[in-house]
Order: sequence, then structure tokens, then C-alpha cells
Amino acid sequence: MSASISPCSSCDHCPSTCSKYLAGLETCDHGCLICGKPLEYFTEPQKKCCIYCGREFSADASCIGGHFVCDGCHSSKSLKILTTYCKASNDQALKRYADNIKAGLSEEECLEIERKKNNMIVMFQEIRAHPDVPIHGPDYHSVVPAVIITAFFNMTHRPIDVKNDLEVVINRGAQIPGALCGFAGACGSAIGAGIALAHITESSPMKAVKRQTALQYTSHMLTILSDKPGARCCRRECMKVMREVAVQSKKYVGIQMNADVVFEPDTPEEGQAMASCEQWTKNKACIRRLCPWWPGAPAKKKVE
Repeated sequence: MSASISPCSSCDHCPSTCSKYLAGLETCDHGCLICGKPLEYFTEPQKKCCIYCGREFSADASCIGGHFVCDGCHSSKSLKILTTYCKASNDQALKRYADNIKAGLSEEECLEIERKKNNMIVMFQEIRAHPDVPIHGPDYHSVVPAVIITAFFNMTHRPIDVKNDLEVVINRGAQIPGALCGFAGACGSAIGAGIALAHITESSPMKAVKRQTALQYTSHMLTILSDKPGARCCRRECMKVMREVAVQSKKYVGIQMNADVVFEPDTPEEGQAMASCEQWTKNKACIRRLCPWWPGAPAKKKVE
């Protein structure tokens, strides 16, 4: 399928006979990437062939129509988009910093400007808005660490290296299997935050204190995600993690990062993101009032 394919908006869990899909005009942004039908999770792995690359995998899920897409094919387009977005964001931040210093602004003033310009949730939402980025999937295991390190590098005026920074954290995130949250008790968004911190602090298996810190940090993120019951929702979990990354940022990376949000009917100001969920009607597993981003959630529960 061509890169110009847009998300499906014309049918209810697009049947496999959807005329637009069969004509190669649309893919789905909910359920199965191929037909939009709900996914079925197996109690035991099953051998499945990826409909795109044809390779056989031990799969934990497929759609009820029998389609299976491997993690690599599922994420291939979105990870290219992610790399391009993050590199462009860093280039813009470095130019902005140089211009501001030339204009006589102080380092503190430059840092505050970049804090507002680098709201991690705004960045996350801009990436998700691309038609080739699905609403759920293992893609987000890479999105979280890439967004965090990009925001950090932008705020500290460091050039980001595609090979040694972006590709490192994106590839580490891509190694986290889809559905790990339910099958292993570790959500890829929380692990993704750990990947970001480990990269920023240059942790390794042989650096005892930094390794311990990365483990404690990831464990804390998992605790944040396990506060309420709920089936998978990548938007909900990624945004909760990035909110907590901002809360903990001064302690762990030495600067105050940004994940400030507002809710409808308020209008975001510079440096703020709109938190109210736009996808809950597409997610049959939405936990609604238990979710801090659900539009109808009580105000006192929206951000904890």
C-alpha cells in the first residue's frame, strides 16, 4: 500500500469486504490494521504468518478475521515518521537557541522558552496525528523514549544524533514485544521511559548506581500505570507516563521538563497540551471515568 493511504473513517470495524480497503484506498486506525476487526488475544502463542512480510512468528494475537501483522511491519512506517519528526524538532530548537542567545537572552530565559516549546504531550500528539501512526500498537514503545530524549536534548541545547541517539532508543523500544503489558506485567510506555533515562544518564549493565536508578525509575512508572484496572490503551498509558516523567524530571535529569495539560472547554496556552481524549469512541475497551483523560471524567480525577 502507498504512503498516501489515510485512516479509515467510513465503516464500523470495517468488514473485510470494505470497498475502500479492497480498492487500496484506506487502512484502519482502530482494531486490525488490515480490516479493522477486533483483535483476539490467545491464551497460548500460535504460529502465524505476517500478511505483509510473509514470515512466520509465534503470535499472541491476531484479528478475528485471521489477519496477523508482525511488530516490525506494524511499526515500520511510524518509526520513520518518528525519526524525521524528532530530528526536525531538534534542528529547530538549536536554531531557536542560537537566535535567542544572539538576541541577548540569558540561559535561564532560553531554558524557559524551550520548556514551553517542548511539551512532551504536545509532541506525542503531533506524532499520533500522522495518518500512518495507529492508535494502538508496539510503535509506542519507541515513541515514548524518542519524545523524552528529544525534549531533553532540545531543552539542554544538545544536537541529537540520529544514529547514536534516536536510532538507539527507537531500536531498544522496538525490541519490546506488543501486548507485553498483559502477558508480562510490564507496559512498553513505562519501559520506554526507562530506556530514555538510561540513555540520558549513559547507564549500562555494568554501571551499578545508574543501573539501579534506571530500574527504580521504570518500576515507579509501572506503579503509576497500575493504579487502576483497565484494558490496554496506548494513549492513556503514554500520557500518564510522560506526565510522571515531567514530575520526576528535576530529580532524575536536573531540569524541569514539561507535560502541562488543560481540559475542555479551556484552551491551551503556550506550553500546554489539550488532554481531553479524542479517540475514546473508537476504543471499545475505554475505561471512561477511570481514565484521567476521558472528556467526562470528574475534574478532581483528571490529573493525579
